[in-house]
Amino acid sequence: MRLTIRHTTRYDFAHPAAHGLQRLRLRPKLSHGQQVLDWSMELEGARQEAEYDDYHGNPTVLVSVDPGAKGITVTCSGTV
Repeated sequence: MRLTIRHTTRYDFAHPAAHGLQRLRLRPKLSHGQQVLDWSMELEGARQEAEYDDYHGNPTVLVSVDPGAKGITVTCSGTV
């Protein structure tokens, strides 16, 4: 079975951001019986700083907020 996924998260700030970091765990984990055929993450108002697997093996992306951003939009899509 193949699943096509598209997910959008939007953060709006009351005041323009001076600084911010966030860890995102939005990529499906490879496991027995599950493959990630393709996956992409689009960021608006932020940029990717690092990508790694956390202690439990979950794919994790560290993003920083663009200075002055009034919000962040994260859109992930792919096929599992």
